[in-house]
Amino acid sequence: MACQRKSPPNKMKITGLCVAMIFALGSSAAQALAETRNGATDKAQRPATTKQQLPDSRVRLPLPSGFEPARNFRGFIHTSGASIVIIEVAGSAYDRMANSLTARLLSSRGVRDAKPLDLGRSDRHVAIAGRQATTGGWFQKLMLALGDARSTALITANLPEVALRSGLISRTAVVDALRRAELGPPTPPRSLPFRLGRGSNLKYAGSIKGTGYIFTETGIMPPAADADANRANRANGARETTPAGMMIVSEIVRAAVPERQREPVATGLLMQLSAFTDTLVQRRERVLINGLAAVQLEAGAVARAGGQSVALHQTTVFTGRGRLYRLLGIAPADRRRELFADFDEAARGFRVTR
Repeated sequence: MACQRKSPPNKMKITGLCVAMIFALGSSAAQALAETRNGATDKAQRPATTKQQLPDSRVRLPLPSGFEPARNFRGFIHTSGASIVIIEVAGSAYDRMANSLTARLLSSRGVRDAKPLDLGRSDRHVAIAGRQATTGGWFQKLMLALGDARSTALITANLPEVALRSGLISRTAVVDALRRAELGPPTPPRSLPFRLGRGSNLKYAGSIKGTGYIFTETGIMPPAADADANRANRANGARETTPAGMMIVSEIVRAAVPERQREPVATGLLMQLSAFTDTLVQRRERVLINGLAAVQLEAGAVARAGGQSVALHQTTVFTGRGRLYRLLGIAPADRRRELFADFDEAARGFRVTR
């Protein structure tokens, strides 16, 4: 997943581990309009022949001309104000994601006239189309969920009806893009501004806007780390689960922190995690990591979603250059010893690369 704009410390919440499912957010349309560029727009929208793919993504689709990668969300923006938003989670989340695409559930989120969308696909997928009123006017929403053993993807096209009527964007061309969308080999991630200890077994899984970079044991984003999958769980009465071993590395921009305030700052970051309750710090240690001051905290907590006991391993690294890094390891309580050794290996070898 592409590197996203950083948020201040009070915004760094585990509940923001993924962009909210696009049909639940009317503001996505406003974001799209806000990014619309001035200048010429394409009157003729012919189906594309070359498939586009975001960095660190498996989704490939042939977009009509005029689309380019968006800056403020994961997906593509069109000169007309249309947008295509992409969410990717683990393959095991497919059923929950697909089951959330029903007329009843979409209606509760402001999407009207939702009906199945026939894309002529023969693979495992669910497609549905509807309309939604936003501050930018009425939008047509075309949604496609598809998945394989490794990944589940939700692709949502938001098409301004005024642009459809004027011919600035073609619904037919966008439907064709969804019909031909596929999950291909993942693109290499963009270079990260840091590296973890080489002895760690954690693998890069992606990045989430407003949260940071995700590392897991398998290199696959766990469904329970994704707010959308959890929302689908709740809608279908299913129990949410705590992810297995994972680490979230967040880059936080803030003024230099004096030595006497480093431990309180690190503790505050840990206690602000709204995804957990009953957080109890069990160990504190000031360490030096590749010449940088750091504070390590270990804690026990209870996940609000599901009520499971978890163990938290947080290393806060102070760069002294107007930013700090938080390395947050999350483990099921019964795997604390095993995963904490891996988290510690990742943190002790942490190095800022740019």
